[in-house]
Amino acid sequence: MYKKGFTLQELLVSMAIVGIIAGVIAPAINAIMPDKRKAMYLKAYNTLTNLTDEILSDPLLYWTTYNDTTGAATCSGLNCTSQPTNYEPCNEPDWQCTGVHKFGRIFATKVNYVERTSPMPSSVNGTNVKTIDGMDWTIYSYVSATNGDNSYIMVIVDVNSNNKNEKNKCAYTSTSCPNPDMFEFKIDNEGGISAEDPLGKAFLKNPTDMNSIRADKDVAKSIEKSGS
Repeated sequence: MYKKGFTLQELLVSMAIVGIIAGVIAPAINAIMPDKRKAMYLKAYNTLTNLTDEILSDPLLYWTTYNDTTGAATCSGLNCTSQPTNYEPCNEPDWQCTGVHKFGRIFATKVNYVERTSPMPSSVNGTNVKTIDGMDWTIYSYVSATNGDNSYIMVIVDVNSNNKNEKNKCAYTSTSCPNPDMFEFKIDNEGGISAEDPLGKAFLKNPTDMNSIRADKDVAKSIEKSGS
C-alpha cells in the first residue's frame, strides 16, 4: 500500500520556514529576557557602595588624625591605615586589618563569605573573598604614605564565579570579550566609587532597564571608542 509522506523538497521548505520564524522570534525573546549579568553587576556595585560608605563612616574603623602642633590632618580616608583595635574581627589571628591590607580585610569581614585569603599568593596587598551569592572579589590597596589623595582601592569582581567556562572569564572588550563576567571598580581616597569598564559604565547609565542588552552594548562600544 502506498503511504503518502514528505518529499525532500517539502522538508527543505519547512526547515527554511522554521529558520525564518526563529530568526524573527529570537531577537524579540532576547529583548524581553532580563540580563542576569547586569543584575549581578548592579548588585556588586550596590554592595561595594554600601559597604564602602559603612566602613569609611565608622569612626571605630577609619578616623582622621591630626598633628598635635599644627592641627593639620595627618591622614584621612583610606590613607588612615591604623589598625581598628576595637573591631573584634580584625583581632582574629593572622587577620589584623592594618596597612595596605586594612580595607580589604575589613570588607571581607562584612560580607557573607564562604572563603577568604589575604594576602593572596604572589601579592603583597591583595585580599580575595568569595561570597555566598557566587561572586569572587579581589581587592588591591594602593595607599600613599605621604599623600592621602593618592590612595585608592582597585576591586575586581567576577559576578559569576560559579561558571567554570574559562572563555567567559574575561573583562569587557567589544571584540575579544563582548560578554564578560569580570568587572573592575576604583575607590578613591574619600570613598567615591567609579566603574572602570565600558560595559559597567553603560550599566550604570541605565540601571533600571534590565532588558537593554543590545542598547547597553552599543553604549559600551561608544565609551570604549571614545576612551571615556
